[in-house]
Amino acid sequence: SRNLIERTDRANYATIHLDSYNQRQQAFLDFVLKQYIDEGVGELDDQKLPDLLNLKYRSVADAKQELGDIKVIRNMFIDFQKYLYELQLLNCFFLLYFSSPRFE
Repeated sequence: SRNLIERTDRANYATIHLDSYNQRQQAFLDFVLKQYIDEGVGELDDQKLPDLLNLKYRSVADAKQELGDIKVIRNMFIDFQKYLYELQLLNCFFLLYFSSPRFE
């Protein structure tokens, strides 16, 4: 479906920014991206974070050992999501800029 292709494109773009995170964080964020592609935008809901941690690490306690305290994990989870829509915003900006009449 078209939505799946768009999610895949967004996720591929976002992976460019994974190197901003340590290897453990990258592994979790990569997992989140796969869930996002497969299941949809609902996977990015803040309320979904405990479910994602349990799915990846079997418990929130194990996730905390890998990634740090819950506040750090939550901030990383939310902050990374901006990269999913950054490309779309850039495309809109360029479309508006280059399609608008120019005054000399």
